[in-house]
Amino acid sequence: MKVSRLLGLIGLLTFNVFANDLPTDGEFQINYPNGNTYLTGELKNDNKQGTWKFYFENGKLQAIEKYDDGRPVGIWKYYNENGKLSKRIDQLKLGSDQCAFSNNGAAFGCGGATRTRPYD
Repeated sequence: MKVSRLLGLIGLLTFNVFANDLPTDGEFQINYPNGNTYLTGELKNDNKQGTWKFYFENGKLQAIEKYDDGRPVGIWKYYNENGKLSKRIDQLKLGSDQCAFSNNGAAFGCGGATRTRPYD
């Protein structure tokens, strides 16, 4: 029992991503221990930039997030392990307001704003 916990802990520790491991500028890719992609992204002057994609260990897309000079922008999408869209978040470029959309595009949570359709 202790050995399996230790091995699980070692597995988690070997997969941690630290800021020091990332480039200060440019595109990068981080892989799972099995070789599949975990994350692709880009940094510009130590800030998140462009589209970041996260993947499940099975290789399927888990999330798409977009950034502009470190700020969240655009539509963020999250998927379940079967590839089905589970959540959409509209990151408003100015301000901290966020809108989350259901799979069919109907708004279900907008702090301070009401939207009936997401936009890409």
